Amino acid sequence: MRRKIIQVLRQAQDKFYAIFVCEAVAQRYKNLISKNQLGRTRSPRKQSQNLRKCPSSGIFDQNLKKTHMATTPEFRDYILDLLEPIYPVRDRKMFGGVGLFIEEGMFALITAEDVLHFKVDDENRADYEAAGMPRFARMPYYQVPLEVMESPDDLRVWMGKSIEVARRAAKAKK
Repeated sequence: MRRKIIQVLRQAQDKFYAIFVCEAVAQRYKNLISKNQLGRTRSPRKQSQNLRKCPSSGIFDQNLKKTHMATTPEFRDYILDLLEPIYPVRDRKMFGGVGLFIEEGMFALITAEDVLHFKVDDENRADYEAAGMPRFARMPYYQVPLEVMESPDDLRVWMGKSIEVARRAAKAKK
């Protein structure tokens, strides 16, 4: 009986402490608001922000489900067939795309839109910018020009530069 009473008292004490902490946090938040120390608060989402854009038609629709696109196996196999004779490559699915790896690390990325991107740094970024190729998000990957993909000699050079970038990045991490 005594153990049961102690257990109930501990539970009550824990609940009281939790309530006390919640009230203290709420009071601190109210004080910050009254002193305007929180800065500008976020406005509620607008109706237009709830709309999703259909990739094929470009129409915005609230009922459109967000679909998870993935790289097509055919394009993945095509890229691997292009790159394998140049250098042994491993592939791994990542976020709907495919990462292409050498021993030292990732050097290329196939995005969900079936586009090949090579890793870049200051050494080879000018090549991609001169060709007018876009960067992939905020990552150090640029789209490979179609002319390069169609020429085995050019592809060998561009892939070699990208592999060197991956090796330098791996050394920098160590």
